[in-house]
Amino acid sequence: MSGMPSRRTTRKQRERWLTQFDQSSLTAAAFCREHQLSYQGFLNWRRKAQPRKVDATAEFIEVEVPSPSTSATSISHQSVVELTFPGGLLLRIHPQSATRS
Repeated sequence: MSGMPSRRTTRKQRERWLTQFDQSSLTAAAFCREHQLSYQGFLNWRRKAQPRKVDATAEFIEVEVPSPSTSATSISHQSVVELTFPGGLLLRIHPQSATRS
């Protein structure tokens, strides 16, 4: 909201404001007007204070990568295993070298 005084706050102050808001029956906009808080700043506090939610449907999936054979030619022709996750994260698993001891 324009016209609101610029106010630096500590983490404890933000926590107190958020607790007061949770205990009030006001909308976020009304609470900010009443306490002369920046609405956008208040929304940022709330967003940062909320714990990140983990997708409850996520499951562990076991992936077996075949061991490379001992011949160097088969190692060079083995496929790389790629897993693509939501959000664009790519996990690339290369075959192990047969020369490892």
